[in-house]
Amino acid sequence: MLLVLRLVLVPLLIAAVTLAARGWGPRVGAFVTALPAVAGPTLAFYAVQQGASFAADAARGSLLGLVGVAAFCLAYGHASRRLHWSLCLLIGWMSFASLTIVTYRVHVGPIAAFVMAVASLLVARALLPSSPSSRSER
Repeated sequence: MLLVLRLVLVPLLIAAVTLAARGWGPRVGAFVTALPAVAGPTLAFYAVQQGASFAADAARGSLLGLVGVAAFCLAYGHASRRLHWSLCLLIGWMSFASLTIVTYRVHVGPIAAFVMAVASLLVARALLPSSPSSRSER
């Protein structure tokens, strides 16, 4: 039963995010994506199947994984200004992988992992290049 729920719930949540973005625009889609709609249920499944300690470690790892996501976004965003998307994707993946390898060896508590995740996302947002539409509005 738990396996069926996992196989159905995550795709439904991803479909909901896609529909929200199509219906109300990319800002709403990004907001819905940022909600723990996918990671939350996954971590709950871990807690049921593997125990609270395993789920807590997975949650901490998920937070630290956001550092790699921020690196991907920053690398892809800057590369996309002058390179083909496929090369940008490769550069983004390499940035993600590099930072994920570094953060894999970091052993911090959940509060520090949260602070690192939020800080990396804020820094990435501040350093992203502006979009062509926002440059023309200035």
